[in-house]
Amino acid sequence: MQRKNRFVTTLGKSSAELERQAYLDRHKLLLPALQDLLSSPGVRKSSKGIIFDGKKGPQYGPIHMAEIGAAITSHPSMVHRLNAERIAIIKQLSALGHKPIIMKYRLVHSDQHINKVRKHGRVINAEPPVDGNYEGTSMIGLRKRTPVLNVASLWPRDMWTRFGAKRTKHFGKNFENEAGEGGKIMPVSENAFIVNKILKENETIKRLQQQGVKFYFVNSGEFLSQSLSKAYGKKIFTMHDHVDLFVGVTGRVMLVDYDFYRQNRNVLKQAARDNGLKIVYVPQEEAELQPANFLPLEPGKILMEKRAKKTMQFMREAGLEVIPTAVDLRANRFSGGGVRCFINEL
Repeated sequence: MQRKNRFVTTLGKSSAELERQAYLDRHKLLLPALQDLLSSPGVRKSSKGIIFDGKKGPQYGPIHMAEIGAAITSHPSMVHRLNAERIAIIKQLSALGHKPIIMKYRLVHSDQHINKVRKHGRVINAEPPVDGNYEGTSMIGLRKRTPVLNVASLWPRDMWTRFGAKRTKHFGKNFENEAGEGGKIMPVSENAFIVNKILKENETIKRLQQQGVKFYFVNSGEFLSQSLSKAYGKKIFTMHDHVDLFVGVTGRVMLVDYDFYRQNRNVLKQAARDNGLKIVYVPQEEAELQPANFLPLEPGKILMEKRAKKTMQFMREAGLEVIPTAVDLRANRFSGGGVRCFINEL
């Protein structure tokens, strides 16, 4: 009998005062900061919308902060909806026969939320990665000596990557584990991975290459920032380095965002040929739903964003069993990731 995957996830912090202060601070600062970004070098316009090219203009750091600000400003209760969606997925995994592990972070969790999922998974105490403390009042409403959680704390996919039976899990500088954030790496087989080329010089990646592991290096993709787009009233794209937002692999099928495929055609075709994969394209009208960010449940079975109906049909025609998510994951997408981002395999 095929062993079921063991999944790990977490929930977010809920604080009405934090959200209220964050909303007030961001509302004052976001749009002027966004206007500055839009007038900086490297910003270009296309038929799709406005595109931030990090190689020529602002680096991802200030853009990422603007995205967070846009999410809070547009939806000051975003964290509550985000948690509600994750709780629905935890219950769905339980109903499908999985018992996910839910990390109970001392600084991140809400007991109200944890109590809703105790019977649907196994709750474990865990210490979140902390990068320091904010001193004084910050622009997102955090008070003096408030611990700053590592950005990956709420996105377990980024905290480790499995290379065969081995997990990378040491968390170092710049919000990355020893092989880079997990979202930058997409396994296509036990011994082959599609990887963002910014990890080409990563010491762990180079060591694994010497041991015979195959890596296919790709460029970053044009990612629709739903939070910035809503704040500005126009579609805004950033160059995102997380491969798992554009490519998903399960069994003998590779699902690829079509624009990402065009930007990395030769590499992805080679990866598909080498590993016996059939390429399926995400319909362009469903690209913003990030259906390539699906969760493989077991061989031949995946969990995918429920609104991506055309993509689900294409994957079923490719021979897969596709289960729609119990709810639309709009708050998680708005915050930057889909179901594969907030659930990782143990």
